[in-house]
Amino acid sequence: MATSVGFREVSTIRHKLDALNALDQEQGGHDRLERAALDAASETLSLQQGRATQAVRRRLFSLAADLTATGRLDST
Repeated sequence: MATSVGFREVSTIRHKLDALNALDQEQGGHDRLERAALDAASETLSLQQGRATQAVRRRLFSLAADLTATGRLDST
């Protein structure tokens, strides 16, 4: 049976994103920050396996996209 996913989980992920963005602003991008952001994005996408409304799914995908851009190291 799939777990129900709602706006509580969306809010939790949003707070993680906000914390990672604050850390990025303070310290700039670095390996640990990038890894933490990618781990949070993976966690966010795994929530898609649960039962959720379309609105929740859209927000989860949006958060996952934002997380993949957080703390990214510039390769140039």
